[in-house]
Amino acid sequence: RRFNPMKADFPQIVSLLESMAQLDEKWTESVKEAIEKFRSLHELQMRRSAREIALLLQKISSHTESMNISEGDDTAMMSATLQERFRNSISRMEKRSISEIAAIWKHGKRKISENMEILEGTQLFSREAHTIFGLEKRDLLLASAAAGAAAGAAIDASLGGSSLFAGTLLGALTGAVGTYRGFDKIADIEILGRKTGSRKIVMGPPRDSNLLFIVLSRVLYFTIEIARRPHADRSEIAMREMREFVEKLFSRQEIRKISSLHGKMAKRGKEDIRKEYEKLILQILKKKIDG
Repeated sequence: RRFNPMKADFPQIVSLLESMAQLDEKWTESVKEAIEKFRSLHELQMRRSAREIALLLQKISSHTESMNISEGDDTAMMSATLQERFRNSISRMEKRSISEIAAIWKHGKRKISENMEILEGTQLFSREAHTIFGLEKRDLLLASAAAGAAAGAAIDASLGGSSLFAGTLLGALTGAVGTYRGFDKIADIEILGRKTGSRKIVMGPPRDSNLLFIVLSRVLYFTIEIARRPHADRSEIAMREMREFVEKLFSRQEIRKISSLHGKMAKRGKEDIRKEYEKLILQILKKKIDG
């Protein structure tokens, strides 16, 4: 059996080491110990990556930008400035997380730069990024309806069925309608305060459910690519391959679960929700990196 270091992934490397352990009895114990340390490091890298991704999505889901309004200010111009600031802030968050993940997987500056270019070729808020990394409106609506129905079902259960499943139905409708209204609209902009007192213009948190999926898909794609590709592999990745990869990234069940957690993070931002989200991301990473 041939071993190609340019293409070998984690399971193949472990398999090679296990074979080496059988070549000489004197090596067996040392090689097995090396394998266990290698596996422990690999597991730690996936866990740290999952945590970084969960923290990123938690920050983005509750992010807002604001500006104080003085008398005579052009609020229309301020709104445009605020939108630009909002987009730039989220883009910077994504880049920082990608750099952190690259460091977790021990890649040098050159490799980080090469992999960053993969995503920078499709800017976060571009139509191309939406097409490659986003979900179809139909999938988002179904996921939101399912998540809303699950929340409504919990209410029905607490009432012992006396609600005639109104909670389930209302929850499904609320989830779907909220997603439909927010689709392609990044966030709401509001003016807060009294006309005679201090006022400010506020944008956020994100309203477009697809934005969170786009960021998640991009960062997951980067993480899986950088984790699976040997350091020696310098080949470029075609956009077509990227889209095919993303299409197979989530199961329908995972999409529903992620959509539900996104909604909960945005509204509450509780630590237990982030940990549940982190656990789900870790499962996806393990499936795609080691699968």
